[in-house]
Amino acid sequence: MRLVLTQQEADSLLKRDKHYMGDEQFSFPGLGGALRIPLYSNDRREEFSLDIARGRIELRKNTFQTRARRVVILARVDIGGPPHRNPDGKKFPAHTYIFIGKDMTTSGRYLCLITSKIIGMRGRP
Repeated sequence: MRLVLTQQEADSLLKRDKHYMGDEQFSFPGLGGALRIPLYSNDRREEFSLDIARGRIELRKNTFQTRARRVVILARVDIGGPPHRNPDGKKFPAHTYIFIGKDMTTSGRYLCLITSKIIGMRGRP
């Protein structure tokens, strides 16, 4: 199992349908808690996970991420997170972000602010 992916491999894994195959029901984690939900591709050849984590001190802080091959983060949404600097030097203040790997060979992580255009919300703040 390769842990370093090309951007094309990462994009392909991110686009794949992911399914929960169990029958356990999950509760949203409490403050400071975390939850990992195992997911699989249709053919069960790829294993993914949906990770949810909540802040303990900063009550608005929540992280949602999807991983492939147990450790490779494909995408992550941080709500109420700290400031961040992209590998290209661009700085972002603390806000709500979506992280998507732009260069999986160097573990470079780029982010962008989540806006109504990104999540398809028109006419809402």
